[in-house]
Amino acid sequence: MFATNSVSSGKGTNPDELKKFRFKSYKTTDDMDKVPLNLIGVHPFGEIIARKNYLLDKKYVKEEELTPGNPATKVVLRKPVLYESVKSIERELKRAVRKDEISLSSAADTYGQVLDIVLNIVTADTEDLELLLDKTRSPKSKLDIFKNRVEIYF
Repeated sequence: MFATNSVSSGKGTNPDELKKFRFKSYKTTDDMDKVPLNLIGVHPFGEIIARKNYLLDKKYVKEEELTPGNPATKVVLRKPVLYESVKSIERELKRAVRKDEISLSSAADTYGQVLDIVLNIVTADTEDLELLLDKTRSPKSKLDIFKNRVEIYF
């Protein structure tokens, strides 16, 4: 899987508000089909989301040994800002479903779109996107960035 990035910015007082992120990507559904059912666990948004979440962890989370022979490990995140943004969006969507602010199917669709983006840009240069997400505190604002400012094209 390979992705490239292009960033466009309009003119305005705050350039971060106008940045659009385009990433070229390739089909990743083959990866989802290869995930064994016994590894994915259960997710409240359904099996497809559970598969995508498994791939997210597989691609973004790595455990490293502290020292050879020591069973203790440390967790290293690849692109931690992206990973933590996705997890905060997931928590926000679960909360919204619990409070009946959004339907389960709508939350699953929304979270699925975010996961599709993040799974496709794991190899891309995402520094500008990460800087913007890092400045953004609200999960709803982060979701807005993924939905309205990030585009994946084949």
